[in-house]
Amino acid sequence: MTSCETQLADQLTGGPGTWPADSDDDWLADGLGRWWVLRVRSRAEKVVAEAMKRMDYRTYLPLARVTRHYRARRVEVTLPLFPGYLFVNGDAQTCDMAWRTRRVVQILPVADQACLREELRHVRRAVESDQVIAVYPALRAGRRCRVTSGALAGLEGVVLRHGQRTRLYLAVTILGQSVVVEIDGGQLEPLD
Repeated sequence: MTSCETQLADQLTGGPGTWPADSDDDWLADGLGRWWVLRVRSRAEKVVAEAMKRMDYRTYLPLARVTRHYRARRVEVTLPLFPGYLFVNGDAQTCDMAWRTRRVVQILPVADQACLREELRHVRRAVESDQVIAVYPALRAGRRCRVTSGALAGLEGVVLRHGQRTRLYLAVTILGQSVVVEIDGGQLEPLD
């Protein structure tokens, strides 16, 4: 089994998280360079992330556990939260090395680095929690709120109610997408 397959097996048994697994708490520190968004070929997110990691570049690929039904059996798989996208940290050389993987379609520069770092911190906390998460195509209209207690305390997002359930949308502005987490409405405080 290759190291890539071993790490993939660890990810699949270890639940949702990031690819490649990164235990560094300061992975989004301000002084570590610029973040770029790589738009990659279909189903190439993990391959590009692994290639960039082998070249010692910092990447972030949020993953989520999804249940799929194949004939008469249910299978849990770990898939990229934002299919077709990978976040990479570095400079122009980093972008050049990403192109050399031949799996990158487009490199999106990030104008507001601080905003992206904060949004990625929120996404990472949501992914690493035990909450049910999903991705929606765009940020929904609603009120901005902050989570006041529980595993997601301090996260900010836009809230909508769906029947008895309250959902918190955590935006990743540059992708035009949001991660949604179901949460108890009593854990939220409105931001003005």
